Amino acid sequence: MKSVLEIKNLKDKKIFLRVDFNITLLGNKATDLYRIKESQETIKYLVKNGAKVFLVSHFQDPEKFSKKFSLDRILKYVKKFFPYIEFLDFKKTNDLLNGRFTPVGKIFLLENIRFFGDKENDLEKAKNWSKNFDIYVNEAFSASHREHISTYLLSKFLPTYFGFNFIKEVKNLSIWERGKDIILVLGGSKISTKYQLLKNFQKEKLVKKIILGGALLNFYLKQIGFDIKKSYYDKDFKEILSPEKILYLDDVVFFKEKIVDLGKDSLKKIEEELKDFKGILVWNGPLGVVEKKPFDEGTKRFAKFLVKKKFFKIVGGGDTISFLNKIRLLKKFNYVSTGGGAMLYFLAHRTLPILNLVRK
Repeated sequence: MKSVLEIKNLKDKKIFLRVDFNITLLGNKATDLYRIKESQETIKYLVKNGAKVFLVSHFQDPEKFSKKFSLDRILKYVKKFFPYIEFLDFKKTNDLLNGRFTPVGKIFLLENIRFFGDKENDLEKAKNWSKNFDIYVNEAFSASHREHISTYLLSKFLPTYFGFNFIKEVKNLSIWERGKDIILVLGGSKISTKYQLLKNFQKEKLVKKIILGGALLNFYLKQIGFDIKKSYYDKDFKEILSPEKILYLDDVVFFKEKIVDLGKDSLKKIEEELKDFKGILVWNGPLGVVEKKPFDEGTKRFAKFLVKKKFFKIVGGGDTISFLNKIRLLKKFNYVSTGGGAMLYFLAHRTLPILNLVRK
């Protein structure tokens, strides 16, 4: 992995900088700006050293242009960090990508890259886009588990470097190299997106225990014959989840016949498991329905317990980060990943598609 520090001359170079500004909006208010904040160092370094920087991001997952999915909606949040940035609307972005327009200035935010066929992962389109830039920099760790043009294919056609945060992510999530015991705490809704990670963790000698919460726990309990009543679980997923290393938790809170949180006995069991732990704990996904009180109590108690412990704690996933930020505990964790799916992909495979590409 080549850092942006290895670029010898940045002056007047046109940088295609892939960032991930896919923040969550409730109404028109952002719930968390962590990803934008973590990209600051790379952006400021490139601008300071004379580069012409084009920030490229997706925002949600549109099939075609719609104001609802325009990055113009989050421009005011980007300007909190870069007040001098210029937004390029759909036409200007399209003209830029196709070599018909080069704006005057130093830093620009392109329109939602999904509007222009980024997901198609089309080799000819990637080649065409690459002609209009000098260097490709990836600072979107959280989107780089996907093989899209902007997160993957451009590295075939442009000199490729990685931002400071991307490199920091890889360093901190390379947990296997530390030789320490590992505990995985996993919440969320769909087992299908986390099944491979669970399988891989169950095979690893360093992994001592796996703790499930949310609908992942519902899926597991349903599988072993526990009556989850009307609780949500991933019905479409048919693989069998092995019980190996999974901590058995059967005290759950029901509301209107749906599991909404962990019960006190389950939380005590988790705390007892972690009481003398001295390794690395990785947490991704809330343990209950944290959007509604009092169903956030289990996740809150777990978080408060964790921050008192001295072992190394890694946390990731948008919902988890937003919740910890809300209860003002986020800064108490040793490392906070910008990735959700990318974090899980990297932990499961120890690499990402773009890293495989640049190593060839």
